[in-house]
Amino acid sequence: MYYIYHIPGKKIGCTSNIEQRMRQQGFTEWEILETHEDGWVAGDREKELQKEYGYPVDQNHYMIARQNRRKWTKEDMAKGGRNSIQQMRSYLTKEILSNAGKKGKGKPKPRVNCKVCGKSVTPNTVNRFHNDNCKMKQNHTTSI
Repeated sequence: MYYIYHIPGKKIGCTSNIEQRMRQQGFTEWEILETHEDGWVAGDREKELQKEYGYPVDQNHYMIARQNRRKWTKEDMAKGGRNSIQQMRSYLTKEILSNAGKKGKGKPKPRVNCKVCGKSVTPNTVNRFHNDNCKMKQNHTTSI
């Protein structure tokens, strides 16, 4: 079951475990606006309700965020002791902030320009399809 909850004056969110979520966020008062069997439907409604109530709308769909979150293992919890939930929250916050605005994973690959056509490509691509192997070079040599 997926719950769409409202914390008046703060936010509208979606979760599959309402009590745990409220403890994690430190809220004691909330209302459940809707329940859904399908997480994708719940995520769609969450965004609609955020717009309707005038709250900031989540950038990512609830189910996408849920799929992409780091899996917290029993070993992680054992290392953290009683503060493990705070440590998990801190880790996830740092991870989200460090990846903000990035598309894809990891660092961007360096780019180089082809000497023939000037196109900016990755080093692997320039060696395979540009410079001496560039189609533009082949077109120029055959037409001259």
